[in-house]
Amino acid sequence: MRTSMKEYNNAENPESSKSLTSRSLYIGFLGKVIGTTLFFMMLFFITPMLNPIKDGPNLFVDSYTVQYMGATLQGKLFGYSMTLNGYLLSLPIAFEAMMFVHAMMKDTVLGIDERLRKTFSTAILTSIGAILFLIGSEVVEGLLPFPGVIGGVLLGGTILLVRKPVMQIADRFSGRILVSSYSKTEITYLESYTAAMEDDIVTEQERVMLNTLAKSLQLSEEKVADIEQGYNEESTSNP
Repeated sequence: MRTSMKEYNNAENPESSKSLTSRSLYIGFLGKVIGTTLFFMMLFFITPMLNPIKDGPNLFVDSYTVQYMGATLQGKLFGYSMTLNGYLLSLPIAFEAMMFVHAMMKDTVLGIDERLRKTFSTAILTSIGAILFLIGSEVVEGLLPFPGVIGGVLLGGTILLVRKPVMQIADRFSGRILVSSYSKTEITYLESYTAAMEDDIVTEQERVMLNTLAKSLQLSEEKVADIEQGYNEESTSNP
C-alpha cells in the first residue's frame, strides 16, 4: 500500500484520489495492527501482572473471584484491564472498517469525509469523558467518605467546560487521518475561493465570479458548499 501511494504521487500525472485511497487503507491496516498488538500485550503481560490472586491460573475465572475479595487498587485495575481487553479487540476492527468506508466511498458519497470526521471526533470526546468519570469515581471513593459517582460526575462533567478546545484538537487529529479528496476542477474552485477569502470576506462581486466559475466547472451547489465549509473549518482550527 505504501508502494502504491508513492507510485501515484511520483507519477507524471499524480492521481490524488487513488493516492488517498491507498493512504486510507494503509492507515486502517496500521491502526488495526497497533491495536491488536496492544490487545495481546494487555492479555498476556499487563493483565496477568495485575492479577491479585497469585495462584490463580485462569484469569477469566479470577475476574469473578476478585468481586468477593476486599476492594484494592490492584484488584480494581485488574477488573478494568479485563474490561479494556474487550475494547482493544473490537476498536481496531472498527477503526479499520471506518478507514475502509472512507477509502471506498469518498468519491461517491458527498460529504462522507466530514461525516466520518465528526463521528471520530465525537468518539474521542466521549472516550475522554468516560475515562475521567472512572478516575473521578475511584479517587473520591478511595480518599473521601462520599459515593464515587459524585467524583465521576464532577470530573467527567468538566469535559463539557472544555469541550470546544478538546473538539478542535480532535478535529485536527481526525483531519490528518481522514483527508478530503478533491478532483482537479474542485481544486481549481478551492484555489479561487482561497484567494477570495484572503480578507476573510467574500464580496458580492467575488461571489458572482465564484458562482460563474462553479457553473463553468460543472460543480453542484452542494459540492461548492462542501468545499467552502471544509476551507472555513480548516482556517478556523488553524488560525
